[in-house]
Amino acid sequence: MRDYIDYTFQANQIILDTITNHTITDEKILRTMSHIVLSAQSIISQIKQEPAQEETFVIRPTKELIAINRENKENLLILLEQMPQNTMIPFTGKDGRDLSNCLHDFMHHLFFHAAHHRGQISMLLSERVKLPAEINYIAFSAKHKQLKSKANA
Repeated sequence: MRDYIDYTFQANQIILDTITNHTITDEKILRTMSHIVLSAQSIISQIKQEPAQEETFVIRPTKELIAINRENKENLLILLEQMPQNTMIPFTGKDGRDLSNCLHDFMHHLFFHAAHHRGQISMLLSERVKLPAEINYIAFSAKHKQLKSKANA
């Protein structure tokens, strides 16, 4: 699970760096990237049983998103250490019904949601700039396995 956390937030950071370095001003890209980071923050708040921080479809400055992205990663790593993955998290569905799901599924939702929207952003960015290959999980995973094996050697 930690690898997925590391990957998700590193991939987010790569896109945030690309937005910053290429001075991207496209509203769809900026709104979608804000949505990824703010939705993760909202999901973490749900897991912690805290009120959501804010609306998830607003555009926030990239510098703020970088800080929130880092904070989200730290919070998820803490939650992963503190709670078993089968811990049930109560929440209210969009239809008002009381529901619950396990921490493992909340985290997977966060990962898949972010990956879905990063794909949308990648399509838009590909018209303007080239993203690094490590934006995909398989390249990230291979690189990290090499680093781990070198560290253990």
